[in-house]
Amino acid sequence: MKNPFSNRNASKLRKAVVEQHDQLIKEEASFIYNKILLRAKVRINENRAKPIDILIYHVKDHDENLAIELYEPLTYLKKLLAQDLEELLTDIHDYINKEIQQNELKNRLSNNEARSEGINSAVIVGVLETLKNKTIRQLEELEQSINGDGVSPVHRPPVTGSPSTGNRFTW
Repeated sequence: MKNPFSNRNASKLRKAVVEQHDQLIKEEASFIYNKILLRAKVRINENRAKPIDILIYHVKDHDENLAIELYEPLTYLKKLLAQDLEELLTDIHDYINKEIQQNELKNRLSNNEARSEGINSAVIVGVLETLKNKTIRQLEELEQSINGDGVSPVHRPPVTGSPSTGNRFTW
C-alpha cells in the first residue's frame, strides 16, 4: 500500500495550497482596487465627486459615459481650496499605493509561478552532496528507502557514532 503522504503527494498538495492562496490574494487585491474605481464612478454619477474621483476617471481607461465635465487639470485645481488640495494629495498617495500594491502582487505571483517550477539551488547542492561517491548498491538502497521498499525509519536500529570523536554515524 502506497503512503498517501509521500513526497510526491505532499508536493502536489503544497503546490495546490500555494496556488489557492495566491489566487485568493489576487482576488482580494482586485476587489479592493475595483471598489475604489466603483466608488469614484458612483460619486461622479451622483454629482458629489471628489477631486480624486475625477483624477481616477481621467487616468483610467473607461468605456462608460459618465456625467462629468472635462476640465483642463490646472483649471480644476485652481478652483480647489487648500483643504481640498490636501485631501487630494492624501487620496493620490493612497491611490498610488494601491497601484503599486497591485503591480507588486502581479510580479510576486509571476515570480511564485516561476519559482515553483524549479528546484531550490540549496536542495540541489544537498542532493548532489548526498549522492556523491556512492556505489550503485548504495544508490539502490537509498532509492528503496526513499520509496518505502526498505526498512522503515521507525524500525531502524539506533544511530551510533559521535561528531566529537570523528566517527561516522551508522544505523
